[in-house]
Amino acid sequence: MIRFVTDNLTYKVVALLFALVLWAFVKSTDKSTITATFPIFFQDVPEGITVVSDAEYVEVQVSGPNTILSGRLFQQSRVEAPVSIKPLGQESLLNLSAEHIKVPFGLEILAIKPNMIRYHLETVVPIHAIVVPSLMGDPAEGYEIRRVLVEPETVKLLVPEKEREAFSAIRTAPLSIHQLRETRRIHTVLTLPPSIQWEPQEIRITVEVEEKTVTRTLHDIVVVAEIGEQLLVPTTVSLTLEGKYHTMASLQAVTLQAVAQADSGQIHAVRGLPQGVRFIEADPQYIPLLQPPGEKSTPQG
Repeated sequence: MIRFVTDNLTYKVVALLFALVLWAFVKSTDKSTITATFPIFFQDVPEGITVVSDAEYVEVQVSGPNTILSGRLFQQSRVEAPVSIKPLGQESLLNLSAEHIKVPFGLEILAIKPNMIRYHLETVVPIHAIVVPSLMGDPAEGYEIRRVLVEPETVKLLVPEKEREAFSAIRTAPLSIHQLRETRRIHTVLTLPPSIQWEPQEIRITVEVEEKTVTRTLHDIVVVAEIGEQLLVPTTVSLTLEGKYHTMASLQAVTLQAVAQADSGQIHAVRGLPQGVRFIEADPQYIPLLQPPGEKSTPQG
């Protein structure tokens, strides 16, 4: 047994060292250093009081394994700041350190910016704030937003008395409607600073999308008489039509006929219109009707 251990001892030591170096290299490549933004949550705030701070968020440089940095727990990281109870309006200072940063175990805090915050206490007042959806992007070509519904339309907040007007309307997190072609119901949240007190609830945004109704003018539409075989001068007209975007985009002049009334020559109808397309007007609006050679007009009176 001893001989087995001592045989080729040099090679075995070299192999072990190589394995340790490889392990250290693999572990080092699994680590990253990132800068993340964390919200500040003030602790032990008396009821009916809120903290007004010169910073609502801080930037924290964090180092650690990629598996932790990309995990869900890391997304819940925060700054927990203790509050010194002083008279309302009196300024306090707090130096932030790694002990105030609450991150998953295994991460190292390298830097905090800013590392000092100023704050004071104020009384809060209840308000009902209007919820405003933050829509980003545009619907797909040929579609438009018909209306946007918000449930609930307002939420109750407790805000510093001096900031009542600033929070009369609050926005949701950004909502993408890029290339939207149909009505969509989206569940979202509000983006509020930690100093604002409220009972979190789900916000439902319904974006109603419909195909655009557009008008289009087609030229060189053949004119036909309603009755008989009257000669028409001119023989073509331009038509303005209205319908849904994609139907109008594919409409072709050769598939249509403008119909002139036999007595007046007025263009009053169009043959070959797809369903949902409406005739608006013709140019010219009246077409002179000429009887075929050899026919006599009926005397009037």
